[in-house]
Amino acid sequence: MKRTWILLICCFVILFGTGCTSMWDSTMYKDKYVSHIILEDVKNGGEYSKTFRDHKRMNVFIDAIENGEELPGILSYSTEFWLSINFDDGSVEQFDFSLGTDDDIEGLLVNLINTHKGFAITIEDSNALREIIY
Repeated sequence: MKRTWILLICCFVILFGTGCTSMWDSTMYKDKYVSHIILEDVKNGGEYSKTFRDHKRMNVFIDAIENGEELPGILSYSTEFWLSINFDDGSVEQFDFSLGTDDDIEGLLVNLINTHKGFAITIEDSNALREIIY
């Protein structure tokens, strides 16, 4: 009986200590796993480029996108960054992204599939993004 308990505990530790951590430490967007996010500075000719692979920071980007409010009408905007969400299956979703450094201003996100539709990023989410970008 004691041997059975020891065996069960060992199996439990191995199962949850190794293989299941990726399930909890994952980033999802549109029902797909995100492998990494690339941010490129457009204004400086792509001189600044940063790749985010840790789930905590990637989730800040995904939360900002999912919380964005659609803006009415056709947009006239300038792009500050190119944002690429790269998925585990090899697909990529790309955005024009403007944030600025003023913490009282909302960010702007435009999916490159439809540049006539933009989304305002809340001030709270914009400030969280500024903390990890600047």
